[in-house]
Amino acid sequence: MKKTIQITLRVKLYLKMKNKEIFKVLFIASLINLLPILFFSLQYLKYAENLKSPLAILFVALTEIGHFSLFIGAVYLFCIILFLIFRKEILSKTFYIILSTVLIIYFQIDTLVFSQFRYHLSPIVFKLVFGKNASDIFQFSTGNIIKALIYCLFFLSLEFLILYLSQIIVRKKTLKKIYKLSLFIFLPCLIFSNLIYA
Repeated sequence: MKKTIQITLRVKLYLKMKNKEIFKVLFIASLINLLPILFFSLQYLKYAENLKSPLAILFVALTEIGHFSLFIGAVYLFCIILFLIFRKEILSKTFYIILSTVLIIYFQIDTLVFSQFRYHLSPIVFKLVFGKNASDIFQFSTGNIIKALIYCLFFLSLEFLILYLSQIIVRKKTLKKIYKLSLFIFLPCLIFSNLIYA
């Protein structure tokens, strides 16, 4: 009970702060990170059927934006909560970089797996890859492992760059337009796509 009260007081204190740069930086970084995720998600459209009418295309576009902004929004929310609990900006940014990198790589791998096997990443796919007879299906050579590490390092460095660019954008004071535009686009897409599924 005492810990809950302390966390609540910390949240109130940070919400009253005039300098909320971490919130803004991570928000802008999330918007930038949404672009490669949406780009990778276009690969799924190759396998969608009945996308001939403009209404169906609009529905799929709104659903994709809403669906994938939910994933990157979860990373943003987790890092903000982490900041409010521990009061360490560097910890929050580090977790943001790691989680965003993992998320982007996950979606890239998922699109590749889906294009070959028509399955999303799931326990069944992981069992195939890492199970007893995995060597019959997949070949993991040293070259493939090195390529995978370079690929991960590339996206990790990309996340550092995105966070750096987000800090520059925040300091230029052009955020009000970005906030309004992003809320105007992503919030209706998120609500619309989840209402259709419900």
